[in-house]
Amino acid sequence: QGSKLGAYAGRILIQGHVCSQNGGSGIHTYESDHVDILDNVLWLNNQTPEFNNGQIFVNDSSDIRIAGNTLAAPEGKPATGNFKRAARPANEGIVWKDNVILAGQAGKGTRTATRSSRCRSRGTTRTARCSQNEPAWRGWRRHAGCSVAALSGKRRLRAGAGARIACAPMRAAFREKESGEVDPAEKIEFVPADYFARAPLRDIFEREAPLEVDIGCGEGGFLEAMAVKHPDHNFLGIERLLGRVRKVCRGVVHNQIPNIRVLRIETAYALRYVLPVESVAVAHVLFPDPWPKRHHQPRRLIQDGFMEALHGILAAGGELRIKTDDEPYFLWMEKVLAKAKGYERLDWPDDPEYPITDFERRFLAQGLPIYRARLRKV
Repeated sequence: QGSKLGAYAGRILIQGHVCSQNGGSGIHTYESDHVDILDNVLWLNNQTPEFNNGQIFVNDSSDIRIAGNTLAAPEGKPATGNFKRAARPANEGIVWKDNVILAGQAGKGTRTATRSSRCRSRGTTRTARCSQNEPAWRGWRRHAGCSVAALSGKRRLRAGAGARIACAPMRAAFREKESGEVDPAEKIEFVPADYFARAPLRDIFEREAPLEVDIGCGEGGFLEAMAVKHPDHNFLGIERLLGRVRKVCRGVVHNQIPNIRVLRIETAYALRYVLPVESVAVAHVLFPDPWPKRHHQPRRLIQDGFMEALHGILAAGGELRIKTDDEPYFLWMEKVLAKAKGYERLDWPDDPEYPITDFERRFLAQGLPIYRARLRKV
């Protein structure tokens, strides 16, 4: 019933997490200093009735930077809402900047922090540059939050402590032209109506066909080649980087490939919260970032949680196909795959019909071996 993430020391970075439905706060700092809380999604935490400490709770801490987070408090807790700063002298130097509040109030302590606690704040919420087709910030988490708020149907942002932020539905990768014309590539991108609910398959593709997902589709070479070879299948590319999403969408339009859509979002979030359950026939993970440094290994894609989330969206008999050139990462994968429940290992002989990615072509030219694994859901 405690907090999901806590900081009880100093010089800590808490970034890129999704914390939801915990008994206590999503993030809690206690007797800490120099803590950065950046780009997290904290929604519907603080569920236990006797807890009133908000989505983020700062207690006896100093030099805390809270920026770029998306927060949504559960109903019935407007007093503490999304942020609470314990009223103690030890709380000093709290920076609250560019955070997005979807529901509830900012909470006790926010206004005090911005006025009297040696706070270097520039305001409690993001207040500008949000229009129908222009995100108010960068990054999937903030974009996702603004899209959820769009359910209110309002376009303008209201500033101030305790304000709720809302904006109209927006495209992640494309902006509206001054002439009012719609970029044809914009139609290739799939933008969920609700980032906190799994999207119906019919919202992604109008026709019914087996769905294949390219996780981390990059610049789309493999995705386009597969879609051309298998016109009877639907293909969804998942990519986080804005420039790549735009390039893939425009390439699809240029080559007139009708069975491709692209989703701009973090992979882990897409698997757990957006893609329909038991809908994917094949998931392709080709040459993911190996993150070779030891302290970076938690950022690797192939983890126990990834395999669990993927199992939920794979259809009966659905497959996972993985390729990498990095032997240490592949040995890491082997350990994860061996522990994964609900899968069986399959042979993967050479298949000349399976397209080669740009990365693979480069590695083969250098004479590097390619490691691969193929699994099926059971």
